[in-house]
Amino acid sequence: MSTVPTISQSRSPNDNAAKVLKAQWERYRNAYTPVENQLAGSIGEDLTRPAMAQTQAANERSNAANARMKSRYGLADISGAPVAANQQRASALATSDAYNTANLAQIDRNQNIRTSLTDVGQQLVGQATGGLVNSAGMASSRNQAYEAQKASADQAQDAQQTQMLATAAMAAMMFM
Repeated sequence: MSTVPTISQSRSPNDNAAKVLKAQWERYRNAYTPVENQLAGSIGEDLTRPAMAQTQAANERSNAANARMKSRYGLADISGAPVAANQQRASALATSDAYNTANLAQIDRNQNIRTSLTDVGQQLVGQATGGLVNSAGMASSRNQAYEAQKASADQAQDAQQTQMLATAAMAAMMFM
């Protein structure tokens, strides 16, 4: 998907954390932004038209099947107006039901896309910054421990040199 960028090291943990954060942002931007843009672009697509077309086609097939069945048995509507009115009401009801169902499904889909994109972005930012804060804190602790050990070593070396000078001075006094 993407390659891991090389990051130049610095003595400052904060600089290293900033470099890593910037590299993570670039990786996120290159890998996920096109997907986010595609999903966000699909919000508002009219998904109700295919549902309406399918419902109308189903109504036409049902009416044609009903007419074939009647003609097969030689039946004719004596009172055609009430039957036709009932078929029209059933067709209108099925069409409006299909439209409402498709419309609600589209609203849910759009809301889920928005929520998912927001959640993914927030989780990635939280993970990246949380790890960087921990990393910077550990690097800072290492630097402090190093400086403390260095000061301790310098102090021990100074004490050793002082003791050697004192020993040399005592030896010189003994031979005088």
